[in-house]
This record gives sequence, structure tokens and C-alpha cells, in this order.
Amino acid sequence: MDGLKKVQVQLLDAESGEVLEDVNPLTDAGCVSYSNDTPMVSANGGIPAGTTFDNVPIKKVLDDILYPYTKPTISFAANPGGGIKEKGAVLENVALTATITKKSEDIKKVEFLNGSAVLHTISAPKAGGGKETYTWSGPLKVDATLKARVTDAKGSAVDSNSIGYTFVYPIYIGALDAAAANPTAEQIKALEKRVVTKSNQQYTYTITDKRMCIACPPGMTIRQVLDPNGFDSTSAFETKKVSIMGLDGTAQEYTVLVGAPTSQSNYKMSFNI
Repeated sequence: MDGLKKVQVQLLDAESGEVLEDVNPLTDAGCVSYSNDTPMVSANGGIPAGTTFDNVPIKKVLDDILYPYTKPTISFAANPGGGIKEKGAVLENVALTATITKKSEDIKKVEFLNGSAVLHTISAPKAGGGKETYTWSGPLKVDATLKARVTDAKGSAVDSNSIGYTFVYPIYIGALDAAAANPTAEQIKALEKRVVTKSNQQYTYTITDKRMCIACPPGMTIRQVLDPNGFDSTSAFETKKVSIMGLDGTAQEYTVLVGAPTSQSNYKMSFNI
């Protein structure tokens, strides 16, 4: 049976005739080039649509198809975690962790950021990926958005998920004594404290001859209060202004809604701020 034949080329020294190198032009893809000025109609592997070829080594063409470049991936975690915090709370020594997965290229740099500001750079990370950590002393006490960024040897930068921190003054809600038609700051702060952002709120109480009270900080407006039957009862509340000292040591003028004395079981308070 006839077998496949191939041509072998030897590179010789012109003077001595010594063999310098054996080259197999049929199997050494690095020695064969490919040209085609017709744009590719669709992507193939790592070669995008519209690509043309001008004496590109076959090996490179095959590598680009079979081993397309892929950016690294990164995920991010922080402890204490993000969320809604009371203004005046101070978070120190926040542990930041980036988990990186290498794809095509080695990892060259990892950064931890607050928004666009770089908090810390690891300039010699694990080339093969893995966990990179940094403890940020902070203090973290204002709104922040933390994340991590990885850069590989190709120079591609990839951002992680973000973790947000939002600092707000709390609302106070609960039942006052019937005599507290004009509640003091101390009486209001003795109510249930809720650290929330602008949203629909709903709480349930059982009260006997008590006044329902809702107190909201500046920047929040009580738009509607619904009674246990779902009817708009906002007009049944009197509006007061009370200065309340925040956890951050500043006095804030709260808008306080005070209801008439009532007795209710499972008194559902629904309101929008």
C-alpha cells in the first residue's frame, strides 16, 4: 500500500555543507503562511467576523481558532458586608477578598477600589489566579461602592461585582402614651428604630389607648399612611417637627406624625417614605 509522502528540506551551510536545520514544510505549520483578502462572514473561534489574512502563519491561524483569547474572571466579597447602615456608624478594618480565575494569560495586577479611587494595588499577584486579599482600615462611614479589578498579561482589565454601603438616618415608629400629643426627642428615640432607605414600610402593633407615631429624618417624606383597613389615614395624624440627635452627633429636624389615642389589635401601619 502506498503511504503518504512528504518533502523534507535541509538548511545547509553554504561553505561547509553542514546541515544546520531540518524543516518539514508539510507538518511545520509555523513555516506555512495563509493569505485571503475575503473578509470572514462569521466569527470562528477567536477570529472575529470581517477578518482577512495576509501571509499569516498557519500555526497562528489555528491557535486563534482553537485557543481564542479569553479574559480572566473575578468575584468580590467584603466583611463587614454592604447594605444600609446608620449614619454615625463607623466600619474599620473591612476585609476585602478578590477571587480570580485565570483564562488565556497570566494575572499581572489586582486592584481594590472605592468607586473609581484605587484603595490598594497588588502588583505581583498569583499568576495563575486564586484569592487576593486586602484589609482596608477605612474608616468607612459614608456611602461607598467597593469592588476589585484584575488585569492580565495582555493588559485586559476586568471589574468584579460591586458591594454598596448606604448610610442614612433612621426612622422611628411605634406607640406613644395617650398624653404624648407633643412627643419629645427622648420619647421618639424610645420607639422602634428602623434603618431603611426610601421605600414602602409596613409594621404591625397591638395598642391600647396609645398614639401611633412615625418620625422621619430630613430627606424623607411620609407620602401616605394607611390604616388597618387599607384606607388613607394620613390626614388623621398631626405633623410635628422635633430635633433629634443622630448617632453622628448632629441634630436633625425630624418630621413626626402623631395619631390620636386608639386601641387596636394587629394594628397594621403601612406608609411610604
